[in-house]
Amino acid sequence: MSRYTEDDLVDYENDGYSDEYYEENEDDYEQTMADVADVKELLGKRKIPDEEIIESLRYNDYDIDMTASYLAKKFDKEQAAKSQKAAAAAAKKAEEAKKKGQAAKAKLESDLAKLDINKPAKPTALKNVPLPSLKPTLDLEKEIKEVKLKPKINFVVIGHVDAGKSTLMGRLLYDVEAVDKRLIEQYKRESQNAGKGSFHLAWVLDQTEEERQRGVTMDICMRSFETKTTRFTILDAPGHRDFVPNMIAGSAQADIAVLVVDSSTGAFESGFFLDGQTREHAILVRSMGVTHLIVAINKLDIAESRSEREAEARYYEIKSHLEPFFEKIGFNAKDVSYVPCSGYNGANVVKLHKHELAWYDGPTLLALLESKKITEKDDSGPFRITISDSFSPAHSSAVHMTGRIEAGAIQVGDTAVVVPKNLVLKIKSLKVNDAPCAWAKAGEIIEASVVGCDSPEDLFPSDILCPPTALVPVVQKFRATFVAFELTRPILKGARVMFHRGRINTPATITKMIALVSKADGSVIKEKPRLITSSQAALVEITLDEGPLPMELFKDSKELGRAILRQGGSTIGVCVVDSLIYPKKKASSD
Repeated sequence: MSRYTEDDLVDYENDGYSDEYYEENEDDYEQTMADVADVKELLGKRKIPDEEIIESLRYNDYDIDMTASYLAKKFDKEQAAKSQKAAAAAAKKAEEAKKKGQAAKAKLESDLAKLDINKPAKPTALKNVPLPSLKPTLDLEKEIKEVKLKPKINFVVIGHVDAGKSTLMGRLLYDVEAVDKRLIEQYKRESQNAGKGSFHLAWVLDQTEEERQRGVTMDICMRSFETKTTRFTILDAPGHRDFVPNMIAGSAQADIAVLVVDSSTGAFESGFFLDGQTREHAILVRSMGVTHLIVAINKLDIAESRSEREAEARYYEIKSHLEPFFEKIGFNAKDVSYVPCSGYNGANVVKLHKHELAWYDGPTLLALLESKKITEKDDSGPFRITISDSFSPAHSSAVHMTGRIEAGAIQVGDTAVVVPKNLVLKIKSLKVNDAPCAWAKAGEIIEASVVGCDSPEDLFPSDILCPPTALVPVVQKFRATFVAFELTRPILKGARVMFHRGRINTPATITKMIALVSKADGSVIKEKPRLITSSQAALVEITLDEGPLPMELFKDSKELGRAILRQGGSTIGVCVVDSLIYPKKKASSD
């Protein structure tokens, strides 16, 4: 179809119309652009420059259908050629990856063949590195009994976004002299230059450029300090709901929790009542086994022209809302402490301030932390270490990892197997609280230099280190007791969820609904239920969608036998592992 007769057409054998021609013949230009629009409509989603369309219109005597057909065939042919080229490149890359995978599998099988779990394994490294000096030399059981260490407490700092968690912890570290005064002055200048003058204390923990620009903690930050009575590790967790998986990872390493609440007008209500993170964070830490809670009601200094009497009234108002909620989610009232404070000015953080919040004469935040008595972890059994990070120090090719010792004890020279990959390592050096040490026991967060792997990428967060004589089981399917929280809709068989344990964040499926059970004694209430609703407990079977993971029964390891389940960005419940399901062995045929 053409809108022009032969008499109307011009010879376009040379360069066609010039820009000057179109300026003098505006009607022709408008008609040409209308034809371009018609061609584009026929081309659909194919993106072709206007210049190319105009050239094709000229070549096809301004026949719109012919032009569109020609351009469509040309475009599709070019795209097909690109797709074929990309497919060939992908196939080549896949073949290379397959070869690497086969080589890695052969190496893994060779490593596994070296392990005899029925007797103590000989120290083995996967790289050809001589390790004659790396042998355990201490009687750990005797050493642990004889050496008297200060109690160690790991505490996670949680709460709604912008509650002032990082500032409060920066103030705590500064006031206990764990941070150099000159560094604080430097941060004060830098934060003022960045237009964030009030954030200088938060920068003690928020170290990345993105965190400082956004003014939001995004990942777990760890800092250690020591008082006359106790050794502490701070785990500063992000408050934004987008980073709940990182908050779970931090809470998995904690003995107690510090819940920071913003007392500013409307801020507490937003975090607690309006689907904020104050409520969800408290539920999460309790579900993960944290029983001791300190509530720091922050920003009670004389901001917003608030008088001392008004600050006191606000403190008790917030406390009255929190007390029944904590009791409802399982905290014992005697294990929950409250302190009014100001992270920015330091009131009641390390010292009581006579000129601010003078109506409060109870213990400071630091005093409450020191007063908490936690149950010592079992250091007598085989060690279990959950890796939280791996890296190479600056200007070094050595491989370092950090992690928490969940059970047992470890010393320099020990042999460790990384599960699930069964990589055999040797512990070359150890640090606790940035100080070198010869050994460490359950409850400690350690940094270890290891040999036997090529790079930090060989070690993944939530891999488990264990002795060759007591490997952690690896399964893809297990049975668990699942306790549902408040649900927006019932959970049915086949429900897809996200499985969170430490740094693990992987999709899973509830493949069987076995029975509804009593929360009190686990007795069966109803077999084969069709659904699970809010606050119900059920025995279920869960399958990990992306492959097996290290897993232990809850009765053997609370840390490796408990997980949080989330769905659609919300926490739906907690599960504890009751039994592991191993693949059935194929019957051998004669």
